[in-house]
Amino acid sequence: MRESQQLLHEAINEGLLTLGEPIMDTIEWHLKARGVFLDSNDDLNLRQFYQHLEYIVGNLANMIMDEIYENLKQRNQLAASASQFNPKDPVLNRIEQLLAIKTGGGTP
Repeated sequence: MRESQQLLHEAINEGLLTLGEPIMDTIEWHLKARGVFLDSNDDLNLRQFYQHLEYIVGNLANMIMDEIYENLKQRNQLAASASQFNPKDPVLNRIEQLLAIKTGGGTP
């Protein structure tokens, strides 16, 4: 697994854990039922993850994605400080930009 994907997986787990372990387990179960496996070594399609998360938890998806973004920023201080992200951009775009910096450009 690429480093950026590993960071993403870890940040997602921490973001979901902020809701509490039982809720995290429930969300993971629903994601698995939709073919999104967070414990897999495969690359995670962030947009697909977000769409399924939004379907499962509604507006809470944005709050969870904000947590994921903050976790990624903390894990990747160099990339976060190397670029200015527009806080008005959707959080999904900011996560993708942060991952693109981590991977040196291209697809996260």
